[in-house]
Amino acid sequence: MKRFIKIISLALVALILVSAFPAAKVNAASNEINAFKNYLPKVYAQVKSDSYLPTSKVKYAFYDINNDGKKEMIAYDSTNPYSKGYIYQYKNKKVSRIKCISNFQPSRNIDTLDIYIYKKKKVIKTGALSAQTNNNYYYKYKRGKYVLVAESGENYENNTSYYKVNGKKVSKAKFKKYVKKLVKGAKKKKTSTLNWYEY
Repeated sequence: MKRFIKIISLALVALILVSAFPAAKVNAASNEINAFKNYLPKVYAQVKSDSYLPTSKVKYAFYDINNDGKKEMIAYDSTNPYSKGYIYQYKNKKVSRIKCISNFQPSRNIDTLDIYIYKKKKVIKTGALSAQTNNNYYYKYKRGKYVLVAESGENYENNTSYYKVNGKKVSKAKFKKYVKKLVKGAKKKKTSTLNWYEY
């Protein structure tokens, strides 16, 4: 009888622990979102100080960019056609900026002013386009920061181009091979498809 009671007690404890895990995950996610929302006044101040045009609205979205099971926040100045994009993370109960990206404007639905997220590989791709140039940048999440690992550039005016991997110039073929391996097996997510909010 005592053994039976002990088994039932252990089963109940196990059931309680298992049922508590989903709630813990929900609470953790809520803490992240609340922390980001409370940090928005500082985000607005950072965006405004970096903008050469008057800032009236900041757009932001949440997404797990680096595949760590936690959402990051992406923000930008929606009133500036050439805004910088900012990525923030919530770690050790603190919000911090982990990346600043030039020429970011996903609401205009222009591919070169968007961020492509390869979540599984912890890689993001950005670009910058003008009438004379076309540049692409690949960043890899390493030790809490996004590090530039590959970049390419074309200049239509003087018909020149360059390709770099980890800061070293390489051929176009080697660049394409590296990038293919860098994002292999990862689905591509455009930030323009995220749910955006205004502050």
